[in-house]
Amino acid sequence: MDTNTTPQPGSHDDRAARHAGGADIGSAPRAAGLSPGSVLCERFEILRAMDSDGGGAYFLARDLDGIEAPVLVHLLPLDATRAAGAVADRLYDAFGRALLLEHPSIVPVHGLFQDRDAWFVTMDAVDARPLAPSPRSLTVQAAGEVLNDVGRAVIYAHRNGVYHGNLSPETVMVTANGACRVTGFAYLASAFALPAPAAAR
Repeated sequence: MDTNTTPQPGSHDDRAARHAGGADIGSAPRAAGLSPGSVLCERFEILRAMDSDGGGAYFLARDLDGIEAPVLVHLLPLDATRAAGAVADRLYDAFGRALLLEHPSIVPVHGLFQDRDAWFVTMDAVDARPLAPSPRSLTVQAAGEVLNDVGRAVIYAHRNGVYHGNLSPETVMVTANGACRVTGFAYLASAFALPAPAAAR
């Protein structure tokens, strides 16, 4: 798992920490300050902005660490001045649970990173848009398909002991062919410091 913690030298987390560059808190690029060519953690080059919502901002990016396929960067609505102590521990724990999920209706996550005061998650690049802000414009058939896809994803996650905690139209991505893929399992609720379901603790 790629995370930026306080690692032991030479460990997997130590490699992630080197990507973060040990930047000072307080001067990170925010969503509004990111543009094509911006680089996060000396590794992820922003290609273009995607849709943003109440759960953060999304960017298409290139992984400069030798991976050819583009990735989706999810900039979390959280800064390092808040993510300290128990909140940070909970965020890492929640991301670790999300990392285990493999389902066609769930967007796979790759890594959790901190760049100065910005926290972000990298995941598969999905050619889709958030269901928000127009879920009410769906036809009855389309709404049924959304419920079917999202329901299957949630059932699978729950059976594996992972709870979303912040499921909403903003975290449901709809592809061009109408299929839905859910983002933000577990880690997004932790970014908001929301209480986790008792069964998830």
